[in-house]
Amino acid sequence: MSLVRDVWVRLGGLGRRAAQEREMDEEMRFHVDMQTAKNVRLGLSPEEARRRALVSFGGAERFKEEARDEQRARWLEEGAQDLRYAARMLRRAPGFTLVAVASLALGIGANTAVFSVVNAVLLRPLPYPQPGQLLALGVRLDGAERAGGLSVADARAIEERARSFAAVGIYEPRPAGTTLTGLAGSAPEQLKATRIGAGVLPALGVAPALGRGPLPAEDREGGARVVVLSHAFWRDRFASSPEVLGRTLTLDGVPHAVVGVMPERFRLPAGRPDDLWPVLQLAPPEYRAPFYLLAVARLRPGVTHDQALAMLGTVAAGVKADYPDSPPEWRYDAEPLKEWLVKGTRTTVLVLYGAVLLILLMTAANVANLFLARATVRAPEIAIRTALGAGRGRLVRQLLTESGLVALVGGALGLLLAAWGVRLLAAVTPGQLFRANDVTVDGPVLLFTLVVALLTGTAIGLVPALQVPRRQLTAALRESGRSGGTGAGRRRVQSLLIVAEYALALTVLIGAGLVVNTLLRLQRVDPGVERAGVLVVRLPLPDARYEEPEKAEAFYDAVMQRMREQPGVTAASISMAVPPDRLVMRNPFTPEGKTFAAGESAPLAEELVVSADYFRLLGVPVLRGRAFTGADRVDAPPVAIVNETLARRHFGTPDAVGRWLQTGDPDPESPRLTIVGVVRDVKYQGLDAEAAPTIYVPYSQNRWWRSMYLLVRASGDPSRLAPAVRTAVAAADPEVPLQEVRTLDGLMFESVAGPRFRAGLLGAFGVVALLLAGAGIYGVLSYTVNQRQRETGVRLALGARRGDIVRLIVRDGMRLALLGVALGVVLSLGLTRLLRGVLYEVSPLDPTTFGTMAAFLAVVGLAACALPARRASRVDPMVSLRGE
Repeated sequence: MSLVRDVWVRLGGLGRRAAQEREMDEEMRFHVDMQTAKNVRLGLSPEEARRRALVSFGGAERFKEEARDEQRARWLEEGAQDLRYAARMLRRAPGFTLVAVASLALGIGANTAVFSVVNAVLLRPLPYPQPGQLLALGVRLDGAERAGGLSVADARAIEERARSFAAVGIYEPRPAGTTLTGLAGSAPEQLKATRIGAGVLPALGVAPALGRGPLPAEDREGGARVVVLSHAFWRDRFASSPEVLGRTLTLDGVPHAVVGVMPERFRLPAGRPDDLWPVLQLAPPEYRAPFYLLAVARLRPGVTHDQALAMLGTVAAGVKADYPDSPPEWRYDAEPLKEWLVKGTRTTVLVLYGAVLLILLMTAANVANLFLARATVRAPEIAIRTALGAGRGRLVRQLLTESGLVALVGGALGLLLAAWGVRLLAAVTPGQLFRANDVTVDGPVLLFTLVVALLTGTAIGLVPALQVPRRQLTAALRESGRSGGTGAGRRRVQSLLIVAEYALALTVLIGAGLVVNTLLRLQRVDPGVERAGVLVVRLPLPDARYEEPEKAEAFYDAVMQRMREQPGVTAASISMAVPPDRLVMRNPFTPEGKTFAAGESAPLAEELVVSADYFRLLGVPVLRGRAFTGADRVDAPPVAIVNETLARRHFGTPDAVGRWLQTGDPDPESPRLTIVGVVRDVKYQGLDAEAAPTIYVPYSQNRWWRSMYLLVRASGDPSRLAPAVRTAVAAADPEVPLQEVRTLDGLMFESVAGPRFRAGLLGAFGVVALLLAGAGIYGVLSYTVNQRQRETGVRLALGARRGDIVRLIVRDGMRLALLGVALGVVLSLGLTRLLRGVLYEVSPLDPTTFGTMAAFLAVVGLAACALPARRASRVDPMVSLRGE
């Protein structure tokens, strides 16, 4: 008996049997001992003699238990034998083992890395108590895909009237931050911050680790200015001292009292780590617009989502009554917070995971082909083991053990690749990918890797296992003997695997081609400006120190004048927004001659405050009229410039010069802005956005905005002007920080970060798919050539030309490749429709992409066929026949 069985029986079975025998009386034990001795004298083994004695004297149940123990021990012993034998066989074929393990490590590692993203983004719940009770609130225009922000009037009404919510929290949408000044030994510093209302922390269900959060009286105009610190900021700046409570920090020129410190790793729902959270104070609204606030709400216990929506409808009716000029088709929307957060990410993540899943299937097909080819070589061994008494089940188990061992080793290496891949993904992931910094290889990911490795190993092992012959030994030996054949069944399986590989490869390639085509089209989009040679810097002014409009205007004028005096600078200007995706505000407007019927809404337009040189600096042509000049000051008649889309859409002519419009909610008393010019369309909402109506107003007449972008055009490299900008700003006000220092070219590059991320990863997956497909057909044909050497030698000896041999091999390989390509086209017709949400001006059924990728894959297949065919044509018939 083996060591495994001995250990099992002695520690398990014998222990139970000893306990049972202690319960027998002495007379029964005597009879059992006597019968055991008798059975031994009859030639039975001691174990068998004991079992029969127990059965004879009523020990059937104990015998069954011992039989089960023996069966378990036998299974353990056979499993250990299979494992040792599998390891020994794999060591004897190092080349095969290395290729199989490396292939599976690549496929499983890629799946694990991308599944880590899926887990963090889509599966892992939000890090708040009872996250299913959290809703994102917004105002949705009928027909819009998703809700937008709330106005102050909306937010206050929901806070006060929506009884379905236990708490409602309001915060600003991703501001640039705040400026910290007055800290001993520190220069003015820009910090990451988001202003929050008093209801944010109660709504999220997170209490400060130290102190408290803002109070309801503090998020109203005139309330005390307070701030809550992040755990990291508290630790790094204040050495985790509890005495920080009550200390004053000057933020944007305004003193704020520290009232609390949040727990470690706390973040707002948007996922961006902040240094601190100042209180958001909102003045009572005079109008319903603008809509710019974000809100999160927690449902009361027992309240359903539908009940909350009904309550919001009642609140909306009240707000409509308070502001009768507001658009009636705008309604409140409440969406589960997790769904709202991942809506822009879900398609990208699922597309990436679908691609790596196809890669894993291709990898499994390749390795299965390797195992099938190896099983053909081992057919005599399997046949002999069958002849020696090994059952088909035992042979199948042995093959599954080998494939499982390879898959587990490949999975272990894949985990190492995944750990590296996760760090790489975090480095190249665009900022808009939700929770990208939370992607880790954690417990669920480890379990996923184990399951994938086991399933992959089982699937791979089943391919050769199903080919284990049921026929007699002579038939199996005949099939794999001197004839050099591989068996018709195995050839069919190999062919099916190659066809499947090519179909999957083409699907990945077409998907990659579509997103790469999208990226190329986005990069060719004309943003409407001359992007080269422009430096962009954001200069936020603290409201407390720049309350007077004249002071803010003087600051920006001083900075622009100093920059115009710099060598190589050709123009300097300011704007509240810059292309291609830094739009700040959309505002309703009323064009001349337009009257609104009851229930009709005013149209929306992008609104920008700019200085006089803005259009010249960006190279935006003035199509009609004039640009702004120094004469357009606060004491002059109010003027505006519109883009050609607004002129055509709302005035019916490209020449709207001399007409007027009013901005804001419809109000006959609003100032009329005379249109003095029409300019070319410029992209402010992304390169993939349609041209929108745009209104430009001069800064000298609209000095209410305190956070402007400084734009400087240089004759050389604009990035070299950053020190000069810093000097000019410090000369005007040393406490104003520089934010978002970028070149306009850099902004254009960053605006396509998402499409570039998808194109890069899918392109890499496409290259891997090409290599796998080429390697698959090359491996099968190479193996076929080796197996058919005798046949090839006979053909050449009988007069076949070497070109005929090449055509024969290439024809066999290309038949499989073209069949796979055809199947891949059909598969792609269904799957590429899922990419519709991430494509720009590219159809999911784009015939150019389909044709190009199919032809490219066919060429790769032809190249993979050519090498084995060339080798087959060089076979020496005499050497081949002599070897047989």
